[in-house]
Amino acid sequence: MSKKWLIPDDFETDFQVFGIQTNQTDDVVFIFQVNLATGWLLKRCRDIDAVFQGESICYTLFQRDFEDMEASIHIVQNSAQYLTKSITPSFTLFDEVAVAPKLLRKYAAYDYFLKIEAEDWDSEWIQEFIDPLKSMKSVINVTELKNLTPAEKKTLYW
Repeated sequence: MSKKWLIPDDFETDFQVFGIQTNQTDDVVFIFQVNLATGWLLKRCRDIDAVFQGESICYTLFQRDFEDMEASIHIVQNSAQYLTKSITPSFTLFDEVAVAPKLLRKYAAYDYFLKIEAEDWDSEWIQEFIDPLKSMKSVINVTELKNLTPAEKKTLYW
């Protein structure tokens, strides 16, 4: 089965992407910590839905729009989860959870991706956003992903 993109192949992207490695495994706790450290006030929004081996999966997505700066920030989890068995009375909602594929397999070492979209930004402005994130105890590493392929950029376009 071939992939079909709704986005044209020659579209231009204007966003920066950073990979985040963390020792925090709970996405809600991690975003709470991010909000405390940065003041971003990220909120959960509609998840990114996909199908993997016939199963519906989704990637958790958080965002914040900064209308005064014409910018937005998104953090998406690099892995998704789905139920591997049907729920029966003997199972609870969280039983039998399996890990689905990475959103970007090439960057499997990263737990989350931070996407920053802005009309007018420079490296100093971006650094002001990244520094509080880097200082968090649960964050191991934050790296700018500069060499994304067009297909990888399309995956991060939402």
